[in-house]
Formats: sequence, C-alpha cells, structure tokens
Amino acid sequence: MKKKVSKWVILPLAVSLLVPSLVANAADSAPKTSADFKDLAGLDAALQAKIDALLAKGIFDGVGNGTFGIDQNMTRAQMAKIITKIYEIPVDNSIKTSSFSDVGGENGSNAWAIAYIEAAKKAGIINGMGDNTFNPADNATLGQLATALVKGLGQSVSISGTPWYADAISKAVANKILPEGSDGKNLATRSDLVVGAYGGQQAYEVIKKEQEEANKPTTPTTPTSNGDTTAPSITAATVNGRNVTVSDGVNGAISFKSSAYLTAGTLSVSEASTLIITAIEGINLTDYPSLSLSQSLASGSNTLDLISKLAALDPQDDGVSMALLNQFDANHDGLVITGTLRDGSSNSRTVTLTIKADDIAPNLTGATVNGNNVTINSNNGSITILSGYLTAGTITSNEDATLTIDSIQNVELSDYPSLSFTQQLVGGTASSLNLITKLGELDHQGDGVSVSYLKLLGNDPYQLVVSGTLTDAAGNANEVSITFYWDLA
Repeated sequence: MKKKVSKWVILPLAVSLLVPSLVANAADSAPKTSADFKDLAGLDAALQAKIDALLAKGIFDGVGNGTFGIDQNMTRAQMAKIITKIYEIPVDNSIKTSSFSDVGGENGSNAWAIAYIEAAKKAGIINGMGDNTFNPADNATLGQLATALVKGLGQSVSISGTPWYADAISKAVANKILPEGSDGKNLATRSDLVVGAYGGQQAYEVIKKEQEEANKPTTPTTPTSNGDTTAPSITAATVNGRNVTVSDGVNGAISFKSSAYLTAGTLSVSEASTLIITAIEGINLTDYPSLSLSQSLASGSNTLDLISKLAALDPQDDGVSMALLNQFDANHDGLVITGTLRDGSSNSRTVTLTIKADDIAPNLTGATVNGNNVTINSNNGSITILSGYLTAGTITSNEDATLTIDSIQNVELSDYPSLSFTQQLVGGTASSLNLITKLGELDHQGDGVSVSYLKLLGNDPYQLVVSGTLTDAAGNANEVSITFYWDLA
C-alpha cells in the first residue's frame, strides 16, 4: 500500500548526514580536504570549494575507504546530524535513548544518531513519521531536505500547497540554499546535502550576525540629526483575530482556553522599528533558535511573526496549543514573552506579551438595586421590591467580562429591542446595572420603572426573572440571573 506523505514525514527531515563512520576520528588533528577522497577528483570547482569549507569546520567527513560518497543518497539520520551542525543546535551526547521506537534500542537502528535526532526534534525542526517512528535509514527527498533547511533558519513552511513541498523549495531557492530547478520529489544525494548545508550555513551566519548586532546593549548617544528621542510603542495587537489589551504602549495581555491553538497575529507600532525577542518564560532560547527572532516592522499594522514561530514548539501544523504554552508558564499567571522595540534612531523600550490559558468562567460577585444589596447565590441573584420605582443599580463580576441579556420572563425581547443588550464589566469594580436604566425607558414617567409596570411586563404577580450570560475574553461563560420579587405576603 502506498504510504501517504504527511506532516510527520516532512517535519522530521531536518538533521544530519554522518553515519558512524563519518564521525571524525579524534586522533586526526588535521582536518581533511577534498584531496583526501578519491571520488572527488575532477569535481566541479565550486562544489569542491563548498566541500572543503564544510570539511574544515568538521561538518562532513567521508564514508570510509578514502571515499566521500558524493553520489550516494542520504538518509534521514545523516540529514539530522548535518542540520544540527550547520545551525549550531545544542546536542546532548549523554542521551542514549531515543523517543522513537526505531532509533537505537533493541529493535532500532542508527543508534549513533540518537543525540542529533533528539536535538533537532527539540529545536522544532524535525519530528517523526507517525506511530512513534523516525525511519532513520530511509532516503530523504529534496523536498524534505528543503523543509528542514528552511525551518532551521526560523522560517515557517506551509505544506498545504500542491505539491506539499512547493513552499519549502521556493523558500530554499529564495534563501540561496538550493539552486533553481530543484525538484522536491527527487531523492537527495550527499552532493545535494553539501550544497544545502553550505547555503544554509551561510544564511544562518547572516541571521546570527544581525541578531548579535540587534542585541548589543545600547549606550546613551547624541540624538541623530532628525532629533528623534521618542522610543517606538505598540498601538495595537491581535492574536487569532482577537484584540490584545495593550497598556502604556508596551505591555499586551490576552487569554485563551487551553483547547485553543494560536495560528496568527498582528502588531501595530507607532513608527518603523525592529522587534527583537529576548526572553520567553520557561524556555531557553538557545534550545529554540527560531524563537530568538528579529523582525522589521513598518509603521502601522504588521504580521506578528512570533505566533507562527511558536508553532515550532508544537509541530502539528495547526498552530501552537495553549495547553503546551501553559506548561511553560510555571506560575500559571500567563506566559510572558519579552522583547525590545527599537527605532532607526536607536530609541528603544522593553515590551511584553502575556498569553494566559484561562478555562474558568467569570462569576457574578455582587449587585445592588436602589442601593439595596441583591442576594447572590451561584450566579443567581434575588431581591424583594415591595413598591415604588427602580431607579439605579450596580453589578460586579470577579473578572473583566461581557454581560449579555438573553431573556426576561414572559417577555418577547424582539418586541423590546432595547432590553436585548450587552454590557462590558470591569473585574472587581461595581459597574452601573444598565438593565435598570433600560427598563426605566419603557416606563415613560422618567423616574425609573415602577413595580406595577414590572408586574405588567412579566405578566406575573409575584416575580420577574431576568437571565443573561457572563462571558470573559477567553470565551468562558456562566449563566446568570436576577429575580425581582414582590407581594410575597
């Protein structure tokens, strides 16, 4: 049966080229050159130069017997090792057990590659083939190689196109990693890996240098000739199309249910500037180089690349789950992401984005009518009004929430559109109970709504029940109600 290529096939393809015999012998002090391999004689000068550069850095070695194996197909295990080397991904050589059932162990193979495969997986560049397998000895395709090389640069790769590797090949060519005309369906050779590894490392060195420059501490300088001494600020932001609450132009906060996946975001800034991510709570950025990003922003709205980069932590290709981010949030008070926003005049300020997993619905904590307390029990309030007019009220919730009036006993709300409304509540603060004002608009004497009118409105001599929904920003909701009683004697 033909095996379907899936996201699990693609993501894992990112790591290394060397079989055990390729590991450099520690006794050999002098690095090898292309002249040491008999199958590289007469090789194209450009390719030979790339091989020599990679050999000098200890990234490649031969396959034994004085040969390089330039025309051999490369395996997924070999690719994994090369990727970790060119992108300087930390490798823990003490790891002896693989998270994949077919790597090392009693029934596995390529045990030498365990540490490299695990490192690439941890960096979000590689994953398995499904069913807890990696297929380390399988030959990799150019499409798989391109996917791994592009992801190693911290760039997202879409696999939703036709063919699935089209975006990866396009970005690999654009980054000068692979040559024009590369066909993603073809098996990749060690020659292709040399070209890709050389191009990937060159691109990585450029990015690393830019980040090092951006992260250099700033020292007080004389303002530039344009006289700009104002640091840029955040004017707005969204995640998954929802507005982030931004305070003081530097601190943003938003919450989602644990079941949500973050897929996209936007960031609006006051002027052209550069956003540099400097810290993410619970995450060592050296383990996830793609998250240590530097993004150029135009004045106004921009795509927030950080959200797509976070998907590298949870490579199921539909965003990063809040459940996973919550695991990094040790205090469970919101995962804090810290960065620096710097303009062209070197004015900068620290900015944060706090993303919180919230699965707790808001609660009604208090209410008053005409200055008298409403009795609250499990989000249901009640108060007895014997006579007179209702003129004012307050309502309090335990967190920021939206109150939506859903129904009023025996009342067709379509006949009274002013009673079908929503109201924003600020957590812990008594807000005006707009319901009382809305009811007063129906009783046109201008001094509130009378008890006699409420009896008539609800067609009940004893009570009127008003029901609604209290919903927080994450979408958690509780049903609430207030019952007005009268004539209980």
